[in-house]
Amino acid sequence: MDGFLPLTQSRGERRGVSCKQFFSEPRRLCARSKKKIFQPSRRSRRSSRSSTAEAIPEGSFGAAYRDLVPPDATIEAYASHRFSLVTGLVLNMERQPVSDVTASIHGHPEYGTVATDASGRFSIPVDGGGTLTVAFQKQGLITSHRQVDVPWNDYAIVEPIQMIAEDNAATVVTFDGNPSTITTHRSTEVTDASGQRSCTLVFSGDNRAYSLDARGNVTGELTTITTRATEFKTPDSMPAKLPPNSGYTHCSELKVDGVERVRFEKPVIMWVNNFLGFPVGQAVPVGTYDRDKGVWVPADNGRVVKLLDLDGNGAVDALDATGDGQPDDLNGNGLHEDEVAGLDDAARYTAGATFGRVSIMHFTPWDCNWPYGPPADAIPPNPEGLPDADQQLPEVKSCPLPINSFVEERSRIFHDDIPIAGTDMTLHYASNRAQGYKHVITVPASGPSVPSSLRRITVLVQVAGLTLGRELPPLPNQSAEF
Repeated sequence: MDGFLPLTQSRGERRGVSCKQFFSEPRRLCARSKKKIFQPSRRSRRSSRSSTAEAIPEGSFGAAYRDLVPPDATIEAYASHRFSLVTGLVLNMERQPVSDVTASIHGHPEYGTVATDASGRFSIPVDGGGTLTVAFQKQGLITSHRQVDVPWNDYAIVEPIQMIAEDNAATVVTFDGNPSTITTHRSTEVTDASGQRSCTLVFSGDNRAYSLDARGNVTGELTTITTRATEFKTPDSMPAKLPPNSGYTHCSELKVDGVERVRFEKPVIMWVNNFLGFPVGQAVPVGTYDRDKGVWVPADNGRVVKLLDLDGNGAVDALDATGDGQPDDLNGNGLHEDEVAGLDDAARYTAGATFGRVSIMHFTPWDCNWPYGPPADAIPPNPEGLPDADQQLPEVKSCPLPINSFVEERSRIFHDDIPIAGTDMTLHYASNRAQGYKHVITVPASGPSVPSSLRRITVLVQVAGLTLGRELPPLPNQSAEF
């Protein structure tokens, strides 16, 4: 019977409570009996019987989630005062949920692994009290990491991520020892609101490639490789969140099929179209993501260059790296032509075109991101007032008569008592227990004025492990309802 609480004594039989106390009690009963807002992933609901973890004590925060402990968890015992749940959502590039993605805690195999369910969600128990890195893996998709601050006895929500598939474009490269053997790989072209670009990799035959283990030790030489370059097209698809002082610009996963870690003896040259129009001669800030350590690592800067056709035959034969229109010899060997080796396709690499040029010594995600800051007119969020959860205030402004039905003033919850004939018992009805009842949370989002540079307003609400979001236009005096 939706909306009904268990049998209760009649109002006149309640141990002498005051009118105010009495009418606050049904509300508490309803709150206790309501369904938890946080719904752990069903895929994560695996029996912990095969886990070696000690039983989670009854009455602790973690007791309700003991069945979420992965079977492969090897932790001896969770600290009951620190037990927390890390939860999140995995999407694809179309923002649809991705199932069967393995989620684990980087550097903490003792917490085991879980898989995302059909809705793309996962939950994994951990001991809170620090920052953890969650690793996401699935065959055919590029591995992603996300950091999350985990409190004690609470939910830690990982920002939603978009996992991407590897680029279909692939090139076989053979290192034959001949410096005249030049192999060029070009990734699939990307076109969006930011512009048109692709990633070009140029290999020389006299280079040498080596496979490495997780500690960086050489495990073998690779004489032939199949290489790919996959762009992370959105901030949510990045292999890891960028440092606070780096703005999302361009990042590509450079990969050799079947080999996790690859190092080169000589630089491989990466070219990325200057689709954002940075000036020629400007440095290109570069970093790489080390998945073994779970950190971004700085690398030598690249440079924005312009292709030149010195002899006017329609093919590029030099580059300008300073913006003076003159050819530059970056490697100091007295030649200009070798600086643009591999750019033989005159339709794609035309004189006057500009590129970001970077020297690559190993394969991993390579990030070319400039620092950024807010616009000059930026201001902090300026909403007026506090969020309103549409609930009854603790103080009851009026005291209804303790008979029949009443409605809570603020939350509009309807209550009714139905006597049971021949007994001193009643059935108590509360509308917030009926199917379809929802609280409305109103969050002020903007004040009486907003900066002219504002593009949008994002409002996020977190409730017991669930994150709700709204995107609003850049207008004043707005609020979001959830």
